[in-house]
Amino acid sequence: MIGLYDRLTRFYRALGALCVITMIAVLLAAIVMREVMALALVWANEVSITLFVWSVFLGAGVAIAENAHIRFNMMVERLPLAGRRSVGLFVSYVGLALLVGFWLISIYVTWVYRGQVFTTIATSVAWEWAAVPVGMLLAILGWLRYGKWTWESAELTEKPATEIAGT
Repeated sequence: MIGLYDRLTRFYRALGALCVITMIAVLLAAIVMREVMALALVWANEVSITLFVWSVFLGAGVAIAENAHIRFNMMVERLPLAGRRSVGLFVSYVGLALLVGFWLISIYVTWVYRGQVFTTIATSVAWEWAAVPVGMLLAILGWLRYGKWTWESAELTEKPATEIAGT
């Protein structure tokens, strides 16, 4: 049985892919309309930027949640086991604090910009800003699932992303 977290991750992946496909379609339509029919789709730029922001933060949430982000650990690998575990715990908890802080600030910023509308479409800018807390929420849930929050799990030996993602 697929758990709630796995379903949520699959949903984020599908939504991110849909954002990219829709963004490409909107940009392609804008180019065709402008070049072939001499008719500009003035809203296409704002819609494609919003879709891009959503795809970036959904993808970042999935990458962080699945522990598939890039790490530079040349120096840490040279430390003894206790040193690797200490650095692993420190980096893990600092990362969690930053994720939670980023998530809380992004909720506030989304709330602040709720009354502002796009220039070319009568839609709140909050839709664009909402991508950040949505993406960071999955990252925080991923930390809770895969995070190195105990001394035994704090060593920085990572599984390949394909092994974690199950692909």
